[in-house]
Amino acid sequence: MIIQIDLDGTLFDDCMYNWRNAKPRALYVKFVNLLHDEGHKIVLATSRPLYEKETKLDTIRQIRDAKIKYDELIYKPWYDLQICDKTIGSMDTLMILFKKFYGLRWDFGGIQWEPSG
Repeated sequence: MIIQIDLDGTLFDDCMYNWRNAKPRALYVKFVNLLHDEGHKIVLATSRPLYEKETKLDTIRQIRDAKIKYDELIYKPWYDLQICDKTIGSMDTLMILFKKFYGLRWDFGGIQWEPSG
């Protein structure tokens, strides 16, 4: 399965225009890494201006420092609302679907997870 996941506000705290100070969300990073380890292709998407060399290098460094496993990093246009037939909505929703349909049996290293909402 190819899974596209946003960076800011999803795998990292949402720091708006101060993304260099965003902290990784440990549970979601572990979940994405487990998906990657199981053979899923992880595509990280961001509206950060990756066409700027410094921004791209800083983004790759931030992903590496957070130890996020991925296959591809892509630029996505900025928008206020996305409507798509493949949109899940949140990492919690993705985790709920994997738990229901794939029997989420992973060890999150002591991090407790309860779906929000």
